[in-house]
Amino acid sequence: MFQEIADLYGMDWRQLVAHADRESRLNPNAQGGAGEYGLMQILPATWNEWAPLVQVSDPWDPYSNILVGAAYYSYIHSYFSDLGYADPQWSLAAYNWGPERTLGLLDSGGGWFALPLTQRMYVADILIGMKNAPTLAEDAEIRYPRGE
Repeated sequence: MFQEIADLYGMDWRQLVAHADRESRLNPNAQGGAGEYGLMQILPATWNEWAPLVQVSDPWDPYSNILVGAAYYSYIHSYFSDLGYADPQWSLAAYNWGPERTLGLLDSGGGWFALPLTQRMYVADILIGMKNAPTLAEDAEIRYPRGE
């Protein structure tokens, strides 16, 4: 599931797995304090914008949630890359902290250490977590096979 979706968006599947693990500990029923839901902890407004674009309707379906999260991340990454910030640390921070805030920090001359510690730790957790991705993905596929 992760490999298939990552391939659709030219992403490293290990990053996608680590991202879902950081967001929800790979729990498709996870709910966040700001109303976000599913494996990729997607906010309702983001879901409402992106789900129709990728033609899915159930935010609790693991495949659909990952698909929307990957599409949104891919968009953010392309946008930041076009602005000269191709390192995934910036698009990961923007996924978590918001593209506007992240871009505002960069536009004001702020660098990595100007980013709040919470967002730096979020990014580090994902990038470091990529090494555990094969085991995490296998466990997730067993627990939540596509379509169930």
